[in-house]
Amino acid sequence: MSQLSSDAMFDVAVVGGGPAGAATAIALRRASLKVALIEGSSYQDVRAGEHLIAAAKPLLEQLGIGSDLWQQSLCAACPLVQSAWGDAKLQGRDAIFNAYGEDMLLTRPDFDRYLAAAARSQGVALWQTTRPQSMAEADGGFDLALNHKGTTISLRSRLLVDATGRRAAVGRRLGARSLAWDRLIGIIGYGQARRAAEPARHEVLVEAAPDGWWYSSRLRDGRLVTTYMTDADRLTGPPGAYLLQRLRQTEHTRQRVAVFGPLGEFHVRPASSRRLDRIAGQGWLAVGDAAMSWDPLSSSGIYNGIDAGINAADAIRRHLAGDRKALPRYAQQVEESFADYLRTRVKYYRLEKRWPDAAFWQLRHAG
Repeated sequence: MSQLSSDAMFDVAVVGGGPAGAATAIALRRASLKVALIEGSSYQDVRAGEHLIAAAKPLLEQLGIGSDLWQQSLCAACPLVQSAWGDAKLQGRDAIFNAYGEDMLLTRPDFDRYLAAAARSQGVALWQTTRPQSMAEADGGFDLALNHKGTTISLRSRLLVDATGRRAAVGRRLGARSLAWDRLIGIIGYGQARRAAEPARHEVLVEAAPDGWWYSSRLRDGRLVTTYMTDADRLTGPPGAYLLQRLRQTEHTRQRVAVFGPLGEFHVRPASSRRLDRIAGQGWLAVGDAAMSWDPLSSSGIYNGIDAGINAADAIRRHLAGDRKALPRYAQQVEESFADYLRTRVKYYRLEKRWPDAAFWQLRHAG
């Protein structure tokens, strides 16, 4: 773990060590800037999102990482994405038609830990189990007081990055507001393979249902993760019981879960479409899910985080070099990207017409 003295000075402090935060830190460090990466966990917590689309491969190469993902057994090839959307029949998208090859399936805590370790190996000052206690503007930058296992440590940064995910803890502390377009949540359950002879089909399955939709994938470690996406106000009772009850409404997901099980280790995670009303401000910007969060139907969450980190790093580099329009341009690009996403989101949801009277689908068909 990197050491900070009471007068440590950095060009950039990145708060949040997920894919977006780590990518931002690595890209900045590769531009010869002095960077601190501050992560509140030790990467032992449950983290949703396992599907990394193949288009992320050149982004990882751009960051100087990714070549040893396979060697360290951190991912498994995902040759096929199947969906029952708009029709009960399964439709497949095979990797053979993808110029980047096969998608990847990850175990997220391991992958995020890998990115953080890559950042540290490239010279980023990494602090885990550390959270900001306070932040104050000072001399054109920020003074931060960090809590690391009960010890307070101070640092100063010329620029501050909010990579705290959907909480957007830094941006909201600095006066930004979170704007939500829906109340989507994901109810997650995990199952183990029952039979050792079960073929290692690392495929993604998406299936629409009357009040939401399902995602399932076999993880690199052999478990099956099953997630039911629905609106928060529809969750009644314990999440596990609700998930299993709704599972009976499915065909393909129910058959797949039957091979694994029993499902357990249930979690509920927010999955709404949202963004900050201000993406950047005086000496700070938000990146990844802290700036804008997409519906998981896009299957691009991790990719978007890495791509956003690279773009944010470029804006920060230009800003610190004297381009005072760099952060406003970055904020505008994020807002335009989110507007494009909302239009695409409506198109995909309107492809499913089997339950026109269901509130879940009516809300999304209306945009």
